[in-house]
Amino acid sequence: QGRELWEWDTLTDFVGDYATNESYDKLKMLIKAGVPADEPHGEHGRRPLECAVSHRALNAAKLIFEHKATTGMCGAGSKPLLHLAVGHECMVVLLLKKGAAVDAKDDRGITALMLAAKSNDRKCIRALIKRGAKPNAVDANNDSVLDYGAGSEHGSPVPLLRRLGARGSAQPPLLKLMLKVAREHPELQRLFGKSRLRSLNREARR
Repeated sequence: QGRELWEWDTLTDFVGDYATNESYDKLKMLIKAGVPADEPHGEHGRRPLECAVSHRALNAAKLIFEHKATTGMCGAGSKPLLHLAVGHECMVVLLLKKGAAVDAKDDRGITALMLAAKSNDRKCIRALIKRGAKPNAVDANNDSVLDYGAGSEHGSPVPLLRRLGARGSAQPPLLKLMLKVAREHPELQRLFGKSRLRSLNREARR
């Protein structure tokens, strides 16, 4: 029966549907019938674990791990799965327990903690730092975890990050870019005005 179902839908479809359509039993049946739990499917080559993480399907992710899937901790686009889990504390903890690197970076040098800071996800911030995430890490543009927190549009986690060990100034990345461009181009300094630049600098040193 599992083989027949496999002809109609891929395992990825079941994992993707599980979060809203209660396909967990079908997923369980397919895996027990021998359908691989770690092969890429679909046009984007996503693996079942990546789909489970993306859709916050915690039980599906646990099931895939239980059947000894050899799935790596990066998605089809080399983005760490831990990044996709930010926003779901239990999924973050599960991936870390299964061997995900807590400070894994994407191609821009961004860590999961930076993403948690940007979204002001305090539960994930605490979970990541508790398990070894570096609160003073910087990305490829030299933006820090504090900078990401300062740029959050969902409230500021900066005080929490400082209590958990983050040090230094907290500048929203966009503000840092504006100041850098203004310093390098005198004509923009005149356009902004000295008083406005001084105000931006004071804000940047928070």
